[in-house]
Amino acid sequence: MPHHSLGEESEAAEYATQQQSALPAQRAQRSRGVRARLTRRAAAVVGRSRFAHRNPGHRGLHAAARSHRVLRRDEVGASPYLGAAMGAALVAAPFIVDSGVLPALRLEGGGSWAIAGVDVLGIDYRGAVVPVIAVSYVLTLVERACNRLIGGAARFLLVPMLTLLVTGILAFLAIGPAMRWIGDAFADLIVTIYDAAGIAGGVVFGAVYPLLVVTGTHQGLVSLELSLLADGGSFIFPIAGVANLAQAGACFAVALLARRHSRLRTLATGAGLPAVFGIAEPAIFGVTLRLQFPLVAAVIASAVGGGILAGWHVEAITLGAAGVLGVASIAPGSGGMYLVAGAAAALLAFALTFAWGQVRARRGLPLDDVDPPGPRAPAVRPGGVGTLET
Repeated sequence: MPHHSLGEESEAAEYATQQQSALPAQRAQRSRGVRARLTRRAAAVVGRSRFAHRNPGHRGLHAAARSHRVLRRDEVGASPYLGAAMGAALVAAPFIVDSGVLPALRLEGGGSWAIAGVDVLGIDYRGAVVPVIAVSYVLTLVERACNRLIGGAARFLLVPMLTLLVTGILAFLAIGPAMRWIGDAFADLIVTIYDAAGIAGGVVFGAVYPLLVVTGTHQGLVSLELSLLADGGSFIFPIAGVANLAQAGACFAVALLARRHSRLRTLATGAGLPAVFGIAEPAIFGVTLRLQFPLVAAVIASAVGGGILAGWHVEAITLGAAGVLGVASIAPGSGGMYLVAGAAAALLAFALTFAWGQVRARRGLPLDDVDPPGPRAPAVRPGGVGTLET
């Protein structure tokens, strides 16, 4: 047996003691390393979020990349790709039938695809909103049911196929015709109220039209307007033009209320100019709807303009740009009253929005969180802090 001296044993014992005492320090060092890595990752995430907050376009790219995953977790719960496929099928069906690519879809002599007097394959859904919403809701229910019933690898193949098949049958044979009938009934109700109520009908429709634009349901009035134009004249186009001019007046008032060189002033000015020429969506969704009180002022002004148009029986004989240039679409002899009604709506919306904004300013309420109250920060000189040269 090897013989160990007393000194060697003491050195071994001392070494073992040092190793045991070093264990807590090593563990603490590893823990500090883990915490440092987590801190760096958290800082990177925060940095990306701050960069996205300062750069909306970059944030939009990230949102677009995550759209499928997010949409599957929200209250809708359906795949956006299946929704897009279903929408494409609804839009393309009338063209496929008319082209004769699939002869089985055109039953000549022996019958037709008409249900309750409605050609279910000939309905044009390009301007429809309510039928598409209803079909999307049904698609959500069908996809959820398929996901519950089918599991494993078969889910990736069978769920999309069965969802589109079941939803397509229901959409073409039941949901689409029913929603089309409801839409036609609503359009007939609008025409009846407008014709019977006179000026009051113009006031009501003028007030409702901006709200239809907010919800997107104004697209459903296209078929009604085409039928009115075929009968001699449409009251929808003049009221749409007056409503757009009211949105422009509200935007210009917001631009005047906002501070100089502010983002809100730039946004309101840039959104008001297209509204003058018939494109009011930037004004509504970018300015008036976000600030709320300019939208209320524009609705009131639109109602007044609609009443003026109804009182003078102003109608359009063709479609065009629903703004100042829309005077070219108005029936001969009524263009002057169209411009008068549009100017009245724009000026009234401007006055109401400006007065309302002044009252809010006296109460210390900001126009919007984009431009909080207080002095404007001094501009940064080129080459200073906050520029690309730093």
